[in-house]
Amino acid sequence: MIKRSVYTRDQLTQEISLHKRSAYTRDQLTQEISLHKRSAYTRDQLTQKTLRTVVVHKKEYPAVKKEYQDVKKEYQDVKKEYPAVKKEYQAVKKEYQDVKKECQDVKKEYQDVKKEYPAVKKEYQAVKKECQDVKKEYQDVKKEYPAVKKEYQDVKKEYQDVKKECQDVKKEYQDVKKEYQDVKKEYPAVKKEYQDVKKEYPAVKKEYQDVKKEYQANHYVFRL
Repeated sequence: MIKRSVYTRDQLTQEISLHKRSAYTRDQLTQEISLHKRSAYTRDQLTQKTLRTVVVHKKEYPAVKKEYQDVKKEYQDVKKEYPAVKKEYQAVKKEYQDVKKECQDVKKEYQDVKKEYPAVKKEYQAVKKECQDVKKEYQDVKKEYPAVKKEYQDVKKEYQDVKKECQDVKKEYQDVKKEYQDVKKEYPAVKKEYQDVKKEYPAVKKEYQDVKKEYQANHYVFRL
């Protein structure tokens, strides 16, 4: 960053004007002479006073001239630096405007957040309570977990046993089903045979009864 001089353009102009007015002009001397003419001063007194003033100003002139040259040099330096300073000022001004706009946006966002804060706080309290309830529930579940795990393992073992039993029953069912299919195939022939036997049964029964009677008669005869 370029170091800014203490003097501004207006201050330099004012300073130069001040030093220009430090030396008496002809009109000023004439005016003072005229003023002293109206006073009690004599011409010699006025001359002496004027000479003293000139001597004083003559003594002061080198210092004033040097100061003027220094001021003039400083003014030239400031004038030389002015474009860069102006450019920097414009950059700073733009940055200030951007920051100001950002500040306004942040302020607006803050107002919006401030409006939403009560609802967000209420929701936060509800979520906090829910979290505490869930945490308590988790602790209860954690406490019950060993018993539940054991019960799960027992159920799992029972499930394995039931599964094995089911597989055995299924195999048995397949065997019974196969046997049933075989019986079903044989059933018509067996039924026919049964019908034939059923038809022959009365005759066989009668024949049996006749044989029985004959046997009984023969048996009685043999006893005699």
